[in-house]
Amino acid sequence: MLHSSPESLRRRLEEIDAQTSSLYAKIATLAAERSQAVEQLKRVTYPILTLPPELTAKIFLHYHERPIDLSEPKLPGPFVLASVCRQWRGIALRLPGLWKRLTTSPADSDSDSDSESEASATVPKTTLERRFRLCESSMRHVGKHVGLEIECRGPESLLPALLAMSDQWEKMDVCEEALLDAALHSGGARHSLARLRRLAYRTLDSDPDGRLLNDDFDASVTFSPLLILENAPSLEHVELVGMNSTILSLPWAQLRSLTLSYVGVNTVACLFILRKAPLLENLTLLELEGYAPLNDATKLQLDHLRSLTVVAQTNSDHRANTVALLSLLVVPALTQLSVEILYADIVLAIRELLIRSAPRLENFKLTINVFLGSSQHLRRLLPMSPPPMAPQARPR
Repeated sequence: MLHSSPESLRRRLEEIDAQTSSLYAKIATLAAERSQAVEQLKRVTYPILTLPPELTAKIFLHYHERPIDLSEPKLPGPFVLASVCRQWRGIALRLPGLWKRLTTSPADSDSDSDSESEASATVPKTTLERRFRLCESSMRHVGKHVGLEIECRGPESLLPALLAMSDQWEKMDVCEEALLDAALHSGGARHSLARLRRLAYRTLDSDPDGRLLNDDFDASVTFSPLLILENAPSLEHVELVGMNSTILSLPWAQLRSLTLSYVGVNTVACLFILRKAPLLENLTLLELEGYAPLNDATKLQLDHLRSLTVVAQTNSDHRANTVALLSLLVVPALTQLSVEILYADIVLAIRELLIRSAPRLENFKLTINVFLGSSQHLRRLLPMSPPPMAPQARPR
């Protein structure tokens, strides 16, 4: 090529230009064909999109039955459904069932990468907050008439936004730490909780600062209660799990169902709560902790209580607390009694409760895993069930 003549070089340039023109023409043809194919593809109706919107909505609800977990590594299902196409987004945003149940967890919670699967890892705080904003936007499309079911474990940065939606809370499962943070954000103010029907309040971890109620608890002592949940006129069902000395100001008098589960307070504190809830119909006592002697032996009559569940299988403190409460209860309307025990002293307390209350039981379930006591206690208990049904002990 270096020794080619000028004439040969000019011919070579002409050949290159001709080939380039041909390629440009081919590219233009392919581009036109591509544009045509794209337009045709846009007009294609996929079979799934021909389904009636009502059927698509049922499929969506079946696809995602559980609450939205904003802390899971993968994008929550409702966000995926709303991102496929315009039609699906419109259907998803009109489905309250997709958006009304939320679960939040602290973004910085500890996780053991060696023992935990990747799916259990927490998401970064910024990702969690961004997801919540998306979910909040979706709930605005759904409308304020929808009641929300929320399980709140944090993080603190989400609490102001959750409080702003408090008038939509229908069910709330909240840890004490998150509730204390919420109270700080709201300045301890009461919030309108017109829809709230169920509340679960739990302490996740023991408190090294000693917030658990000690044996000196006195109902006459003035505490600084949390007022944030006080204005809840529809609240009927409350579960207290591992509750400590943070005294909740709740509308106790209207409650119909109460569960005291692993409650880290003493006997006096439990009795203090029960005396404020005379309309209870269902009561569950599960592994109560922190026994303290009772100075007031006044009986507590719950005239509306129809169902009582007692579980006490661990240490002596738990049994002592349970026995102390049972020794004061009078439940004449009781029809359902379920007892799960290990020790004879609970059997005697139940026997005395039945003698004292004289209820007409319809169902008596006694579960004994390993009975530590003389069988005579059982023989004394079994005849105590009023007619028409005798209780059945079912060892397992």
